[in-house]
Amino acid sequence: MLCLTYTFEPTSYARERPEEMWEWMQQRELWFYEGLAMVRGVTWSVETAPILRIHHFVEFDDEAALAAYRRALADKGCDRAWEARRVEQDTWYTITGKSIQYPPPVGIGFGRRAAARPPASHLA
Repeated sequence: MLCLTYTFEPTSYARERPEEMWEWMQQRELWFYEGLAMVRGVTWSVETAPILRIHHFVEFDDEAALAAYRRALADKGCDRAWEARRVEQDTWYTITGKSIQYPPPVGIGFGRRAAARPPASHLA
């Protein structure tokens, strides 16, 4: 398994309208991930200090699923209506961080099993 992670910071517009922002994000999740069966799951967490940050984790079984996701988003982006809806995110937040995370190659963490070892290129 691997996670594509994003960190968002709400815009000043969103900070003035938090209820609208969260409603928009709930709706976005429904249409954005529609038809993306390669996504194993998504989770969110909120950091409140020193400033509000929203962390988003998109889970995939492997790198092939991540590549399929990226191809599917590129295809969806060719649909003008879908792309216009997607870029509404600029009203609500700025993406301030992005990474790909793998589980550790050994069984550490309470109640966790060792995960499949990530490619050697990702351990350097």
